[in-house]
Amino acid sequence: NNEDDGHDTAITASPGVEAIWDYNGFYDNAADYAPGLSSGLHDTYRNPLFVDRSTGDYHIGGCSPAADMGTYTGIEVDIDGDPRPLPIFTQPDLGADEVEQHCLYAYLPLVLRDD
Repeated sequence: NNEDDGHDTAITASPGVEAIWDYNGFYDNAADYAPGLSSGLHDTYRNPLFVDRSTGDYHIGGCSPAADMGTYTGIEVDIDGDPRPLPIFTQPDLGADEVEQHCLYAYLPLVLRDD
């Protein structure tokens, strides 16, 4: 349940360490996994839409692809002390930040005029 952004190699492991990596968000890394490590089934590779990466504000925005993409790990609050998941009865967000307001998309029907 990790978010890696802008690294040479996002996830490495010491030789002989057996671990299962899953529910990670990757973006702008030279390599996501070190050689010999395989990706997790639920990893995502999209821009997390941080509030302001250039100033180190790694809170995720409400339209972030990281929203609702995590898994329950027993951690009840995020880095700011906000409860997780938000809203309740949803999946936790990837990374250390939980965002309450998520984007809602409305798909309207396509209407064509027949002349």
